[in-house]
Amino acid sequence: GLENIPADKPVLFVGNHRGFFDVIISYTFIKGRAAYVAKKEMSKVPILRRWMANIKCIMLDRNNTRAALKSILTGIEYIKNGTSLVIFPEGTRNKGEGVMEFHAGSFKLAE
Repeated sequence: GLENIPADKPVLFVGNHRGFFDVIISYTFIKGRAAYVAKKEMSKVPILRRWMANIKCIMLDRNNTRAALKSILTGIEYIKNGTSLVIFPEGTRNKGEGVMEFHAGSFKLAE
């Protein structure tokens, strides 16, 4: 439970992305303590763009390897500087029963 999350050091939160509300629900529990990694396309939605900027969201361009690497390096810096990070390593919502393959970049953040 929440009592197991250290308050004095950053945490990498890794979750299955089952639906749209995953982000909203997780945000209510870790509000102000973490940034999120999100696909760049989400920044095209005006209200989301503003909210995501406020929570220091890292935008990941999945179609540009160099930009994606830069996003991963930014995430590593966030963690080194004391900001927790939330990722959904499947890279998209998974409405199936199983777990989809994780994207390799998520493992770099965990190192």
